[in-house]
Amino acid sequence: MWPVSGILFIIVSPHIANQIHANPHMSMQRPPLLPQFFKPIAGGPNMFDMREHDWKPWRAIFSKAFSAEYVVSLIPDMVDETMVYSETLKKFAEQKQMFQLDLITLRFTIDVIGKTILNAHLGAQRGYNVLADCMLNQIRWHQANGDKNPFDDELSKRYREYKADQGGERTKAIVDLVLQSYIPEQLGLDSKTSGDDLDPSFRAFAVSQIGLFTFVGHDSTSSTISILKSQPFLINDLRYTTAVIKEALRLFPPGGCSRAGRSDVALLSDSGQKCPTGDVAAVFTVHPELQRSPVYWPRPDTFLPERWLVKLGHELYPIKGAYRAFEIGPRNCVAQGFVMTELKVILAGLVRQFDFSPANEDLNHQTRRAKVTTYRGERAYQIEEGAAHPADHYPCRVSIRKRG
Repeated sequence: MWPVSGILFIIVSPHIANQIHANPHMSMQRPPLLPQFFKPIAGGPNMFDMREHDWKPWRAIFSKAFSAEYVVSLIPDMVDETMVYSETLKKFAEQKQMFQLDLITLRFTIDVIGKTILNAHLGAQRGYNVLADCMLNQIRWHQANGDKNPFDDELSKRYREYKADQGGERTKAIVDLVLQSYIPEQLGLDSKTSGDDLDPSFRAFAVSQIGLFTFVGHDSTSSTISILKSQPFLINDLRYTTAVIKEALRLFPPGGCSRAGRSDVALLSDSGQKCPTGDVAAVFTVHPELQRSPVYWPRPDTFLPERWLVKLGHELYPIKGAYRAFEIGPRNCVAQGFVMTELKVILAGLVRQFDFSPANEDLNHQTRRAKVTTYRGERAYQIEEGAAHPADHYPCRVSIRKRG
């Protein structure tokens, strides 16, 4: 904030936010200060902070890799990692041990990303992995202008494997689809006869982008999981599960949205007042405030999945543009289908088997803290660790749900 980072134009109104993504000049341009924030996480320019002319060709390539049809094909891999996650939770249940749910979930996410993005079994859920632990620590100890990325060697390995797969028998991960699209289209070469190493510009971008995906991307179980593994398209039938996820993301969005201001663009407030944007460091839409505003949401702090099941005209039906967990417009999250599918798989696989209870008092006793801090009545309020995470990484206990 000023005077440290310049003046920020803060938006907590969907009507003003809608003006941004409807404006062809503002909707595409990120603010100049954003690359400084993401450099230690991604290592360089990436789809989140690139200028429009650099971003467009890469968006086209990654849109193919994250198509709905292809994401469904990744469900069996997500199921496999979910089963490992289930084993971890069972051990905590048997030991009746307090643990921090956010931390083990991050390791699950790293494994899913490793398998689906890189076609690599990282094994982060089972123990130490150099690549996974390096990335987790890098995000946790985020420092602007840091310069480190652990994915460079891993990308070279995937490129060699991709070129050696002359028969196309290798299971296609997202990085394979990107290589397949980029090499012939951008370099004018056959993907199997191109050079022994990656083009430096592609390498730099790909390494940065994988780092970004890892960042943003931070039962009867067996029968449900087995069905999803054999019939992955059934994931689209989980309407209430989808509503639960969307409501959780409304209350606890993972981030916000920033765009560059322009001297020739003024935004209109809800009351019709013109607000110039040319002299600000960034135009920032604050998702947590917008998505809990009593002006736009009935019972804003209440968890109501039914908001996403009612029809137009119902009092709970969301106002256009008020829900922005993955943002709206041309620079929305390219991987939102992947994220929603992953969340549905994990809930379908685990929610009927386990019960979770908070253990904040136990953590306070261990750390000798006298006071439990809450925000809006929540102990698991969000804190910034690169992206948003629950305070204290959500200390809890888990038990196996009794059937019947």
